[in-house]
Amino acid sequence: MASYRVELPAGCTEVTLVRAEDGSETVVRFGVDTADGPVLRDDVARRLREYLGREPGSEAPALVDFMVRRLGFQVGPLAARAPIRLTVMDRRAVTLWVGASTVVSASKRQTAFALTLPGAVQKDDARVLFRLGSPGTDGQAVVRAFRDWAGA
Repeated sequence: MASYRVELPAGCTEVTLVRAEDGSETVVRFGVDTADGPVLRDDVARRLREYLGREPGSEAPALVDFMVRRLGFQVGPLAARAPIRLTVMDRRAVTLWVGASTVVSASKRQTAFALTLPGAVQKDDARVLFRLGSPGTDGQAVVRAFRDWAGA
């Protein structure tokens, strides 16, 4: 019996296994919470620990985990001292940047939508900032709204 290791994208809840010998298929379904081990890459987990070191009450670690585990966002390559870049592709592409205390939408295509959400603060012609932990700003509701908008 052969054994294979396969890493599935975040949010994947169904896998179809096909036997090479006869082409028979088996569908395996599982919940997103059943993954063993860390969901986030080591470098991302390290960055989130840095956020907690600077801001012990930071919502960013739980929010990034929620975005990856529940909403299917993918973490981009990390740049030194930059917020964590998360993207999701559906009918629309959405990119958000999560820092220790902020979620930022920096795409002109997202600006009009971003400004409709509670807690939105326009910083320039494209950047819209959401301050985590601020009254009127629910980080999970904001990122979920962006995810829903991506699929609409």
